[in-house]
Amino acid sequence: MADVRFALMEVQEESKTRNKPAQYVKSDWLVAGALLGLALVVAILPMLWRGSDNGGLLRPTDSPLTALQGEELSPTFSPDATQVAFQWDGEDGKSDGIYVKVVGSETTLRLSRGFDIGPAWSPDGRWIAFTRITEGGHLELRLIAPLGGAERMITELHLPQHQTTSHSLDLAKGEKLAAWFPDSKSLVVSDATGQTRAGLFMISIATGERRKFTSPPEDSDDREPAVSPNGQILAFLRRKSLFVLRLNREQMPLDEPRQLPLGQGVTPNWMPTGDAIVLQHGRGFLKVPLSGAQAEQSVYAGNTFNNGFTLSRNGNRLAYSSARADFNICRLELVRPGVPAGRPGLFLSSTRMDLAARYSPDGTKIVFTSNRSGPGGVWIANADGSAAVPLVEGFLGAWSPDGKQIAFGRDAQSRTDLYTISPSGGQARFIATTEKALDYPALWFNWSQDGKWIYFPAIRSGKKQTFKVAAHGGEPIPIPGLEDAQDVKESADGKFLFYRRDQGVWRKSIIDGSLTSLIRGPVYGFTLAATGIYFVTSGSKGDVFEYYEFTTGRRKVMLQAEKGIMGEPSADANGRFLLFTQHEAEGADLILVENFR
Repeated sequence: MADVRFALMEVQEESKTRNKPAQYVKSDWLVAGALLGLALVVAILPMLWRGSDNGGLLRPTDSPLTALQGEELSPTFSPDATQVAFQWDGEDGKSDGIYVKVVGSETTLRLSRGFDIGPAWSPDGRWIAFTRITEGGHLELRLIAPLGGAERMITELHLPQHQTTSHSLDLAKGEKLAAWFPDSKSLVVSDATGQTRAGLFMISIATGERRKFTSPPEDSDDREPAVSPNGQILAFLRRKSLFVLRLNREQMPLDEPRQLPLGQGVTPNWMPTGDAIVLQHGRGFLKVPLSGAQAEQSVYAGNTFNNGFTLSRNGNRLAYSSARADFNICRLELVRPGVPAGRPGLFLSSTRMDLAARYSPDGTKIVFTSNRSGPGGVWIANADGSAAVPLVEGFLGAWSPDGKQIAFGRDAQSRTDLYTISPSGGQARFIATTEKALDYPALWFNWSQDGKWIYFPAIRSGKKQTFKVAAHGGEPIPIPGLEDAQDVKESADGKFLFYRRDQGVWRKSIIDGSLTSLIRGPVYGFTLAATGIYFVTSGSKGDVFEYYEFTTGRRKVMLQAEKGIMGEPSADANGRFLLFTQHEAEGADLILVENFR
């Protein structure tokens, strides 16, 4: 650890004598570009926006700030943005604490040892404030120096009466719990001491003396404080909306909190000019003008699953925590229907997401979803997994019965649209929309056996329904009785619909509407084969592959999965192989955005 401390000391000493960020040497870790795959679940999509002083266009650029095992959450920059502190559970998932690293360095320094969350670096650079959740479920506001050493406990904090400790641990993933005033002498925190709901208090770090700022309504808490650069405006969240409170030079409230009508999001951070607040909102970040007179502006399209972010004091750098997961596609060889030849093996894999593979009708190709090389997309590969190439931006490709078209989904703001495209590429064709975004595996696309229709789920009038739409596009048609059905598939002869519902697999006659329960119990995904149904269920030791035989109505266990299985399997035309998605690992990494402003 001595070399880490020395590097940090060099940066801190240099930052004391220079106004601009201290220079640092980029280490060899940047060469490992493949680690970017460990940092993202969904691709980062930079957007152009007007933000330079001269009105020019800037393109934000992103790169991994950390690529560690476990979860790195709640980043906070040092005053000169050359270092970042964050909460991390360590390589083993058991070494919780606050850590710090120099931007561009591969090594980290552990500052604290405990379930410590929500670090906040003081403007003068002397302290990092954080909250410790004790074994008894109590909250303690603490300080520690950026190079480590003895901790200072400032005060105890309390949860609102309606929250349990376990709920607070969920909220702690990325939520800002404390914010500094510009003079670095006091903090503002969200606390429910002496009241049923959490309000905002100013706390002196020298004496622990507190001053009450807000009294929240009975149905809400005041959370995630952020102090303006001049220390005279306090921003915070109430009922998931952005509020601001004006303060005088003595840090006393001037009036009641005012809601900014356009501010919907989490983790408010001030722009250095003090005239706008940046929020995490959906898949990106929004800049909300303090005046409230103009529409909020999406300034950077980030990740759907963010766990806290921070802005540098000059507004040029942004760091955020991005959830990641590693899914790989495995293949199971079969001796005969329902009888595996052995254990499954990795088939299509990367350090990012590879999932939802489907064999083409003739068994020569595979379509799958991956973000292995950037934006999430539909990929094509040979049946043996070779020659994998991206086809189109989107997800969940589904072959038409003749193999000449692939249906897929593509997110568009708050909805998911259905398209088709040729396997050889070209222009995608819009078919229909779900009206509201759905996530895999709740989202699916399947063709009718004659290739004239595509089945899919959609939200209409606030309710989820199953629809079919003409393969060339048109108005979707709801299918009565399948409002809560999943994975609707036609039988090979086109006479039946198979689907998941009510903890099992059902079969419905297209001719007379008669309904038959085939498989009872939890079913997480299934695929139809010539002689039966391959499906995934749960056992005492995890997920299990089973086979249901049409002629006998019997089911049998094929194998116990070693890891979690996601979505439906896919069987090839000859009945020799099964493909399925295996969940390998998950966590969260920090992403650095340059030229944010």
